[in-house]
Amino acid sequence: MPRLALPIAAALSLLFAAPAGAETMSAGSRFELWNDCRAIDLVVESATGGGAGIGLTERAIAAQLRARLGAAGLYDPEGLAYLDIRASVVGPAFHVSVEFRKPLRDPASGEEGLAATWISGSTGTHGGDPGYVLASASGHAEGFVEQYLRVNAPACKR
Repeated sequence: MPRLALPIAAALSLLFAAPAGAETMSAGSRFELWNDCRAIDLVVESATGGGAGIGLTERAIAAQLRARLGAAGLYDPEGLAYLDIRASVVGPAFHVSVEFRKPLRDPASGEEGLAATWISGSTGTHGGDPGYVLASASGHAEGFVEQYLRVNAPACKR
């Protein structure tokens, strides 16, 4: 009988296992990224410091990320929520931060405003090539798009 228990347990686990790729959405993910699948704006704060010295421009960052949001059907220059990109270059180093800002309402005061609910960033060295900074910003934006579409999937299907 013990020989039979293991195969039965394995068969039952396969029968009741979640389908491949099935994920549960946490309340935190929903709070951070839910936007009813509305398109968003893009704001590039600045390419400060030595950005100009390596040929990095706000225009280059904005064009690359706007294209990515557009390809996903998420770009709208009139969108209330937005992706805020900041790129700083100091000497041989850079820092990129990406924040999703959306309208929120404080239930205690009734006040409404925009707040960052999703944040990603990284620091690295650029070796004089703006491509490293652009790749970093693009990578964070790609992560955002992937997560945003996953969380907003029910609304995107309407």
